[in-house]
Amino acid sequence: MKKRVTIAEIAKRCNTSIGTVDRALNNRNGIHSETKEFILQTAKEMGYQTNPIAGALSRKKSIRLGIVYCENHAEFYDYVTRGIEQAAKELQFYGVEVTQWKTLNISWEEQLALLESIDIKEYDGFAINSAGMKTDAMINRMVELGIPVLTFNTDAPATNRFCYIGTNARGAGNLAGELIGKLMGQEGKVAALGSFLATNSFIERFIGFYEVIQREYPNITLCPHSECFNDTQSAYYETLRVIKENPDIKALYITGSSGTVGALEAMKELGRKDIILVGYDITKTTIQALKDGWCTAVLYQDPYFQGYQAVKVLAKHILEGFVPRTPLLTVDTKIMMKYNLEECGNTALFLS
Repeated sequence: MKKRVTIAEIAKRCNTSIGTVDRALNNRNGIHSETKEFILQTAKEMGYQTNPIAGALSRKKSIRLGIVYCENHAEFYDYVTRGIEQAAKELQFYGVEVTQWKTLNISWEEQLALLESIDIKEYDGFAINSAGMKTDAMINRMVELGIPVLTFNTDAPATNRFCYIGTNARGAGNLAGELIGKLMGQEGKVAALGSFLATNSFIERFIGFYEVIQREYPNITLCPHSECFNDTQSAYYETLRVIKENPDIKALYITGSSGTVGALEAMKELGRKDIILVGYDITKTTIQALKDGWCTAVLYQDPYFQGYQAVKVLAKHILEGFVPRTPLLTVDTKIMMKYNLEECGNTALFLS
């Protein structure tokens, strides 16, 4: 990779001060026209490129970013928020302002109403935790107005967003299918609970799981899937129903963080520690459940990192014109169990 030419190197080549070079490059007063022309020509010959972030700072023009996401699944989104706030703090010096809006649920109605209430033209870009296909038209409208959009945590692949930051949802479902299939001894009953009517990411987790079980574990019986809207209370009641109707069930796959908490409550109430449960996300609740043996494993998607990178990548896109080589900037999905919890030591959860 070619090394960036610095102002100090130009000053040395021109036998002048760094301050004089800075005035020439930034078109400031206090420099003779001949000297300025000489410095600019030398900088061009040396291959000097301006620093967009420094340029934004020198122009004293704020870059305004809008971040739209959910707050209902409290523990998970607490760590998303910490990542967003850390990135905002690091970019503040460069004139980047970050405004956050949160809907109560991952609901297209709530998200659409929120986006329509914002004067979007006042912002230079948005990072959106997509609430489903019915918000796609709004995202495309923003892009048509020249406002770049990236999605994070949940994707909107049919839109003109410039990239997505989050896990490979179908790949995570595949991973869950392989793990559960092997833990079940390749036979028995399994049920999947989650939100199959909402966002693309939740649907993909479900599809990925089912395709692996059906293809590779023919002796495993798939119970009809249960819709619980990724809501703790709904998941609690659905888990009670599924277990009571299928007392011989061997495993449960829960496609979301809040649903995992609800399923754990139901299993504890019924005293069914024998059931294999694979859910999502490292939270205080799932950590304790893993330690106590109620939860077999969770798929960890690093919410702090997702929030942090959403802000950083959006700012880099606006300030530097950065476009990733692939529109999918995937976060590694990790299988977390009782004895590898320390591998999450660098996350916000363990820093709290």
